[in-house]
Amino acid sequence: MSEQHAPLAPSAAGRWGAQCAGSTALEAANPEAEKSQDAREGDASHWVGATTLRDLQQYKQARQFKIGMSDPAGTILDKEMLEGAEMFVDTVVEIIGSDALDTIHVEEKLTMHNLVHPVNEGTPDVWAISGGTHRAIPSAEIYLLDYKYGHRFVDAFENWQCIDYTAGVLERPELANIPWENIKVRIVIVQPRCYGRGDQVRHWETTAAKLRPYFDQLRNNAYLSMGPGAPTNVGAECRDCKGRHDCEALQRASESAMDTAGLAVPVRMSPTAQAVELRMIQRAQELLKARATGLEAQVMANVRAGVAAWRGRSRRPKSSCLVICTAWTCAKNRKPSHQRKPSNWGRPPA
Repeated sequence: MSEQHAPLAPSAAGRWGAQCAGSTALEAANPEAEKSQDAREGDASHWVGATTLRDLQQYKQARQFKIGMSDPAGTILDKEMLEGAEMFVDTVVEIIGSDALDTIHVEEKLTMHNLVHPVNEGTPDVWAISGGTHRAIPSAEIYLLDYKYGHRFVDAFENWQCIDYTAGVLERPELANIPWENIKVRIVIVQPRCYGRGDQVRHWETTAAKLRPYFDQLRNNAYLSMGPGAPTNVGAECRDCKGRHDCEALQRASESAMDTAGLAVPVRMSPTAQAVELRMIQRAQELLKARATGLEAQVMANVRAGVAAWRGRSRRPKSSCLVICTAWTCAKNRKPSHQRKPSNWGRPPA
């Protein structure tokens, strides 16, 4: 079972594990029709990085990738993809060591069946274990390196995806007899195209013992999400949920935000109160944006399928009418019924 088909994918652990157990059912009912261009480009850059690391493991040297070549899916490689993959490979070599690359696992699946849930599994970009019971005091280090090609900032600290992967590494037999207090965990995010907020390579160092409460939360939410009537909660993760256009909780939060925005009640506020309200408004904007992008994607899917998306009269003049109609133009321009001709999108309603 690959991560993209796993019901509880680590890449969505921040959603089902930390915010909204109900998102699992919503996303299962609304699978993505096809990958976006950004996702295909990210896959291509990941492929270059993973292939380079495997070459270094097996042959001690890497093949040369050039602009204009394509990945197995047919995506054309560009300069950004190659430079991003190079940064990721350089980071792995720097942290693990060029003489220890044979110890790393490149895109090798982990299962979190015991610590989290039987359907929780996924494929990290790179993970490794050093140390073991052969030391005078049994101890070990876990390394998890995740390559992010997108622009949106991804923090290493409390990164739920990597925490979930860590649970999978801890289930490995080579760590079975080592106390968690003696297992150090190093999570590394490599994000070459995220500018203006900290370093492009970010680290979080902790221990397996300190991660236990996170594993407990993932486990509790995992079993909630796979059961009937899982609760839904709105938050930052809504923006990436494939089921956000069908989510009643997000719809109500968006409607509440719109109602609040419509109130024009003058009131004197302290600087502290202004700052608090500004943060609340910014959060409301995030929820509205999540709802809007979800609805936009669904409406466009309906349009492509020939399903009615809008009916009625546009309030704007014809020159600026952007309303989607399924069979006819604006009502004021309709001809008598006996003179009408069906549009390309189907016949008019009876």
